[in-house]
Amino acid sequence: FIQQERMKFLRADEYDPVKAALRMGHYFDMKMEYFCGDGQYDCLARDLTIFDLSEEDLEYWKTGFYQVCREKDSAGRIVTILFLQVAYHFQIPVDSMVRAYFVMNTILTQNVEVQRSGYVGIAYAVGLGEDSMKFIGSDVCSNSIIKAPRWCPLRGVAKHFCYDHESLHPMFGKYAKPMATFNAARFRSHFGTNAEVLYNLATFGISTSTFPISNAGVVQTDFHLGMIQFLLSQQKQRDDNENLQLGADQKIDKQVNGGEVDAFHGPGSAANPIHSTLAMTGENKLIYVLNPMDVILGRGAHNKSNPGNIRLKMLLEEYYAEYNFASNRAQKTAIVNAIMGHMNEVGSRFVYEIEGGKE
Repeated sequence: FIQQERMKFLRADEYDPVKAALRMGHYFDMKMEYFCGDGQYDCLARDLTIFDLSEEDLEYWKTGFYQVCREKDSAGRIVTILFLQVAYHFQIPVDSMVRAYFVMNTILTQNVEVQRSGYVGIAYAVGLGEDSMKFIGSDVCSNSIIKAPRWCPLRGVAKHFCYDHESLHPMFGKYAKPMATFNAARFRSHFGTNAEVLYNLATFGISTSTFPISNAGVVQTDFHLGMIQFLLSQQKQRDDNENLQLGADQKIDKQVNGGEVDAFHGPGSAANPIHSTLAMTGENKLIYVLNPMDVILGRGAHNKSNPGNIRLKMLLEEYYAEYNFASNRAQKTAIVNAIMGHMNEVGSRFVYEIEGGKE
């Protein structure tokens, strides 16, 4: 765990040990502040999980105020969105916002590729109206937009601030300077309606077809809620497996200490038939953030619009005649492998939709 944490922070600061150490120190200070209540400090020695959120935190997170975009951007980076209008509407406490951010950050950084590529963060304030200035200038945004992303071990490569009220113009300078200095290589603001802002984001390689908001400004949570449900079931399975393994280990210890196991042959051997090997069940891998060149299986509009599906179709058409004229199975297999090689070169994965449209 310690070595993994060190590498996370080093990657977040491009292997600058001084900056990485500073980030790590502040991160664990915040982790202790927001997660170590009542003298419970065990979370400092492990990764955070979704079960570290209180029931209240989880209900707030289900509103969709902080989400991960369904698709990565054109450069293959994770895109996160903080919907400030949702946070304001539900009056979400600062503590709950920061805890949700920390948990999601921990989940994202479990992928080394994400650590290396960084992420794109979007603060979306379109629709806040006259209350924008008061809310954006509060501690809520200081902690959720600047402080938490600054110290979490994931490099922000770009930040986008989207708004539609003139009162927020002065806020651009307030957030631009610290973000450009500490969080991201690029900071952009976008002023206008939902449709105008989404168009601007598209020019930066951010997919608007899967962006969780409509042109009318309605925040969509279907994908987000599906992701939370998957995380809950995944973590429960992990905890159950750990408890099962712990119970088996305790049983073995008891048998050894009680003389029930032949110490020479060891548990599970022919001399000790009382012990059977514990089979750990594998976890189903659910890909909830698509790469641009992923192929979505099954029927639907994605067959005409998804870049991965389009590329696969072009390759199939290109090799169609050659495959038909192949004289034996070995030649056909070689053609299939060639097609798969072209797809692997661009990082394509083959995914399918499960119940509820969650991929």
